Amino acid sequence: MIEIMIQEFFFAAWPLVACALMVAFVCVGIHKAKKLREQGDEANAHRQQGIGFYMASVLMFVTFIIMQMDKGHSTSDCVVWMSIGSMFLCLGSVEMNKMRNTNCMADRRHKSEKGEG
Repeated sequence: MIEIMIQEFFFAAWPLVACALMVAFVCVGIHKAKKLREQGDEANAHRQQGIGFYMASVLMFVTFIIMQMDKGHSTSDCVVWMSIGSMFLCLGSVEMNKMRNTNCMADRRHKSEKGEG
């Protein structure tokens, strides 16, 4: 009886916990990125934001899997969580591409200052 109640509570509360953790991951990533930008480290700022988005994406996909295991959620609920996870995956990828572009620009600037190529 108690085990069933705990399981039902877990499946009912998990989406709320996942939303809170998602917001925390993204906010921490943005906060760290802001501090790095103040120090002039643009590439690592994009990396920190990308990591925050990737962590939120993983959390959304885990939520999708948990909701698939629970029979109390409809398919549309699961699709919403999977879509949110995909969105954060794309945002993380965009930030990582910005990091790579920033690194390439810094390398070119460094080479031009040295007089290479």
